[in-house]
Amino acid sequence: MEHQTNYRIRKNDIVQVIAGKDKGKTGKVMRIVPKKDRAIVEKINMVKRHMKLKDLAEKVDITMANLSVLKQSKAKAIRFSTLEALCRELDCQPGDILKYVRDREEEIKSPQPPAARRSATAA
Repeated sequence: MEHQTNYRIRKNDIVQVIAGKDKGKTGKVMRIVPKKDRAIVEKINMVKRHMKLKDLAEKVDITMANLSVLKQSKAKAIRFSTLEALCRELDCQPGDILKYVRDREEEIKSPQPPAARRSATAA
């Protein structure tokens, strides 16, 4: 008979880590992995994949320089095929490794909301 656990923790719950190097940290539950009795918590223990960057670069077929740019959050774009390969190797979802940041140049070009710009040009 298989061990089955009833989970009270659900996706999007805010939880606090009670053991390990991240003890005391809080975060949002991104997903539950029942087969492994795990909850994937946002920004907690993301680095531990027991894989060297060199090995990851080889498996994903990306240069160490480009992987370094991705790791330091300096990349302007990423190919879907590269993102898919990274997620496959790291066993994660794209949202676990990507974050939307508004482009600074976009803010400078359009300081007014679109509706305000239209009314200013119509007058």
